[in-house]
Amino acid sequence: MADHRLTRCQLAIMQVVWNQGSVTVGDVVEAITRKLAYTTVLTRIKVLETKGFIARGEMRGRALTYYPLISREKAWHDTAKECAESFFEGSGEKMTANLLKMTQLGSDDLEDFFYGVSSIPERSAYVFTSEAARTG
Repeated sequence: MADHRLTRCQLAIMQVVWNQGSVTVGDVVEAITRKLAYTTVLTRIKVLETKGFIARGEMRGRALTYYPLISREKAWHDTAKECAESFFEGSGEKMTANLLKMTQLGSDDLEDFFYGVSSIPERSAYVFTSEAARTG
């Protein structure tokens, strides 16, 4: 099973890859907010490739391109699932309640949140849960 956890540096690189779709190491060096050396970014990209997050694409001039294999949404899902399992006994409800307490949302934000939750069809939660169980 692939390791779908990301370090902060790997996440910063993946944000660039997800935003641009296909990147060279140079593209990432230019776009990333952290100032990292070309060789550092190349090393991290190789790790992301080994982990199954990205794959090599076509050549762009003399530079190799990379593209995402895992969507941002899949990474979010895996991270949230791991967090719920590790810290909240597998309970999405406990995790959500804790996040709501931590963020100190204002009444308008809370109203928007609850409106958004209430507008999700009941079947969607079942499909999401079933899909998560199948994909592990």
